[in-house]
Amino acid sequence: MSNLKTVASRYTDSLSDENRADMGRSYYQAAIIESGKTGFPTKLAAVLKAQEDGFILSELPDVSVSAINITSRSLRDGGQIEFPISIENDLPFNIVEGSLDEALSTQSTDGSDIVILVDVAAAKTAREITRMERIESTFQSGERTEPNPEYNLAQNKVNIAQMELQTVNISAATNSAQYCQGIGCLGQTIAQIAYIAQQSEAEDNLKGAMEKLATTPMNLTIPVYSNYALRRSSMLASKSASVNFYILDKTGNQYVKSNFDALEQEAFGVLYDLRSRDPNRDKHIENNDSEADVVAFEDKPLTVSLADLLTQYTSGNLSSKPLPDLVQIRTEILEEKNRSVQAFLKKQYEITPDQNDPRFDSVVVMYNPSGGLGTGFFVRDDIILTNYHVIEGSEFVEMKLFSGQETFGRVIAHDIRLDLALVRSQTRGKPVEFYRDNSIPLGTTVELIGHPDSLEFSITRGVVSSFRELTSLNAPGGKKVQFIQTDAAINPGNSGGPMFMGPTVIGVNTRKLATVQLESLGFAVHYGEALEFLENHNAAPGS
Repeated sequence: MSNLKTVASRYTDSLSDENRADMGRSYYQAAIIESGKTGFPTKLAAVLKAQEDGFILSELPDVSVSAINITSRSLRDGGQIEFPISIENDLPFNIVEGSLDEALSTQSTDGSDIVILVDVAAAKTAREITRMERIESTFQSGERTEPNPEYNLAQNKVNIAQMELQTVNISAATNSAQYCQGIGCLGQTIAQIAYIAQQSEAEDNLKGAMEKLATTPMNLTIPVYSNYALRRSSMLASKSASVNFYILDKTGNQYVKSNFDALEQEAFGVLYDLRSRDPNRDKHIENNDSEADVVAFEDKPLTVSLADLLTQYTSGNLSSKPLPDLVQIRTEILEEKNRSVQAFLKKQYEITPDQNDPRFDSVVVMYNPSGGLGTGFFVRDDIILTNYHVIEGSEFVEMKLFSGQETFGRVIAHDIRLDLALVRSQTRGKPVEFYRDNSIPLGTTVELIGHPDSLEFSITRGVVSSFRELTSLNAPGGKKVQFIQTDAAINPGNSGGPMFMGPTVIGVNTRKLATVQLESLGFAVHYGEALEFLENHNAAPGS
């Protein structure tokens, strides 16, 4: 190692980047061999030592890091997270991004030595106005017209040119009219030639004068300027973040949990009320900032050094624990997230349902890792019913209760034909009651609770329009599915939610027909189909 360091220090200027990269890899490998260890802390220490000694290290294929943003959707949607946090990869490690579901799935993280979970508890922007000042300027407030003196001059030149041409023409005509004889005619001819030249020159002068007159405006438009004051705010913009993070070392079977606070500030001088017709506008803009500049700073991600995060783990300053079951890690993460959510909710104003309407407590928001959103509801205190297409492709599903608490569940059963699925919830909730009679009166009022277009916990109302047996959207060749037709609004985000008739559920909202010619055609899987599905999977209410 010392020989490599000596060569690198002596011949740095003459070595190509490729040679330096080869030497860096050799130095890195030699450091690991010298330590006699193979764990991730050793690899990180070798990388940092190589960088400190001036070596170039390209991406190391034997180290892979997964960086996952697990920030609460409630905080993001509620405006608590006003700017993103990004990890700056200042190490030669391959960083793979993913979701929480992927992070805690053994299939997707087996290839990663380290999994970093970043949970932003708060990310707020603030502006402190340190000084306000008025800047006097002018702007074009109108126009006035006045005679153009150049027009009169041009007109005079035309008149003079016309007179000169007229004089030459008269002289030429007089010369031509004179009687001559003998040698006298020679002089007359010479004079006539001179007059022709003078006529040509006079005509050219007249033509030029008339062209000048034609391009000279009779009146001038003069801009009128008025004084005005624009404002300049001297401000200090700041971005503060509180971040929880987890580092899962799969090679060492250890993990740590910690947090940090970050603050970034920048001074701006922002102009307001700048008029578009200010003749000094460009100069004002050049010497000051704009509101867009401040917004760009506020929206820009706050970067966190990957080396700083990982060094906290390998330095021993953080207490590491044996890596537990990944479901236990998820539970611990959600407990921390819910503390942040509850702190946020205490500062919010909201509309709440009637105290005598407990139905909202049975409904949850279902977050698909792919980014979709749907609805579900408790059919037992630990089992949630939803649509299959809401959780399709997921093993774990993040969820949120009406109280704001976030939780997760594992998919335990599904029926593609019925478009139904069951999720076992980590958090217990209030089960719904199903309607049990064999008939439903047409025109009966129904109410749907769901999250249309991500507008969480919305309630819509309609009537029972009809009973239908329709072909399954997912299995068109199979047995038809029983549906309840309604004119109540069913929009994206309502899928999987309950259709209430009074206090009882009569359907699972699943689809709507929407064309130019059709309106108010929504369908919910009939409660008979839902109850049979629950019984087939030992999840019937009360069983």
